[in-house]
Amino acid sequence: MMKDATFSSKRLMSPLTDEQFEIFKGKYDDDDVDKEKSYLVCYRNGQFEILFGTVPEYFHLSFEEYVEKYGYDYI
Repeated sequence: MMKDATFSSKRLMSPLTDEQFEIFKGKYDDDDVDKEKSYLVCYRNGQFEILFGTVPEYFHLSFEEYVEKYGYDYI
């Protein structure tokens, strides 16, 4: 998330390379990035790994838990 409230979302369908990690890390380190709302997560072997940043409080909720807490309007 940028400090001006714009954001970018990328979904890679293959393993993250070292080069890609460095590119994303460089973007994260930019002064215009709101680090409290930005993060990079990797999914491997059935597990989420937070590589850097701050995930939202609801990140670890199952779909059912999310709907129970926030309702369908926020999906």
